Amino acid sequence: DDSSENNGFKCAVIVNDVSELNIDKTLIDQSSLVQSEEVIAMQNGCVCCTLQNDLVDQIAKLANQDTFDYMIIEASGIAEPSEVAKLFQECTEDHDHEEEHQKDENKIVLSDVARLDTCVTVVDAAQFFDNFETVARQTNENSNKEPFSKLMVEQIEYCNVLVLNKIDLVSEDQLEIIENHLKLLNGHAKIITAHQSIINVSQVINTHLYNADDFTSISPILLEQELEKDCCTKAASKGESPCCSSRKKFSQTLKSGLSTVLLSSNNKPSPKMRHDVRFGITSFVYQSRRPFHSTRFQQDFIAKHFVFVEDEPDEEDDDDEDDGIEIIDMYEAEDERNSSSIESAPDNSAKIDDTKQKLHPEVKESSMETDEKTAGSKKGTDAELDKEEYAAEEAYADMKEKEYKEQLKQQQEEATQKKQLRTEKFGTILRSKGFIWTAHTHDIMVSHGQAGNIVTMDLGEKWNVLDPKAWIGSDAETAPFRKGFVEPYGDRRQELVFIGLNMKHDIIQ
Repeated sequence: DDSSENNGFKCAVIVNDVSELNIDKTLIDQSSLVQSEEVIAMQNGCVCCTLQNDLVDQIAKLANQDTFDYMIIEASGIAEPSEVAKLFQECTEDHDHEEEHQKDENKIVLSDVARLDTCVTVVDAAQFFDNFETVARQTNENSNKEPFSKLMVEQIEYCNVLVLNKIDLVSEDQLEIIENHLKLLNGHAKIITAHQSIINVSQVINTHLYNADDFTSISPILLEQELEKDCCTKAASKGESPCCSSRKKFSQTLKSGLSTVLLSSNNKPSPKMRHDVRFGITSFVYQSRRPFHSTRFQQDFIAKHFVFVEDEPDEEDDDDEDDGIEIIDMYEAEDERNSSSIESAPDNSAKIDDTKQKLHPEVKESSMETDEKTAGSKKGTDAELDKEEYAAEEAYADMKEKEYKEQLKQQQEEATQKKQLRTEKFGTILRSKGFIWTAHTHDIMVSHGQAGNIVTMDLGEKWNVLDPKAWIGSDAETAPFRKGFVEPYGDRRQELVFIGLNMKHDIIQ
């Protein structure tokens, strides 16, 4: 917001991604929205479990810089908000707080440098019931894992603000039902409806809505984590964070000759992430240095298994409204042409009336009576025309609404069929995102995003290999722009992260 009241307001952003690639961080870096603010990437783990210590360190570091007024933590979509919130709790141990923590510089108490202001959960309206029903059935087949729907409930319950997004993909009746369910799960949260996540930022920033006492009825889920006392002790003796979570996960690399898949290994020394232990949610990275065949990628992967949604629905809506406006304007223009032609004709009526009066003076009185009747008749005709125009507009609006509902119904039925096919073939892909290189967008990075049934693709920036800054200057100056360059096409690549349940990575690859 560039308004004067917000000038000088500086916000830092911490972006968390559970995979080895932080796609969101890259997208933010490319956005003109972020200029002087600082964006910190935290990947290869989750801030609600394995990266907790790293998160505390980053927040404390930013707070001590005394540069920013506010900080946004964008946790991964499979994080448990209650686990992040508890990091901000005040120290309740029975000791002299100030004296004890001054002794141990590594023991940072987050509440000393920051307060938790607001917890926000974004709900996908289009996937709301589908995720509760089908995913719950699938995960229940594996008795040692909790259903994914339980994580959704926990995310809805533990927040101050619920952003109900993608409301354009559900009907008004469905939207009302979803809102009622959200109110049952979290009666004190503020619900904001949104299209493409566009909201007033002031509704979620610096609200002072968070109060830990509001969530006392929600019991924390405790997990047995593998303790590695020896390595933690060694790390602490070196002045490092005594936490194994900071160690990089081991990955298994699978190469097909055309592409590479990076899988998180089950034999890694660091503790498993909570979403893996509780819900069986895993992720992998797909990489390739060959462009997709545009038609085959669209027809055989996207169109066959997902519902592709154009990323410009507002313009489509405007077009629909313009259709109606054009019809009305056409008639108005015709009326204006008729009236202007009448006004531009020579006015001979006065001369004719004078001549009639001189030749037949007895006609004057009866003529006046006739004029009054004609005027009354004209008023009645205008009123009838107004009613007819209003009725026509109402009928047109009803027709468009009926068409919209029918189209929405067909889209939802199509999505259900595609999800069944997709799940049988690939497993449950909850989320995928990343960058695509296709033959017909050779110079432009395509941003791919998928959540449930819905896929969007946007044209992004040019690849860095086309940036003069990657070629002009010293090695030190060009190095940041030449990261990941492979001859002969530079940084052009496929790089997609898949997150889901029981995913068949070999089939997807």
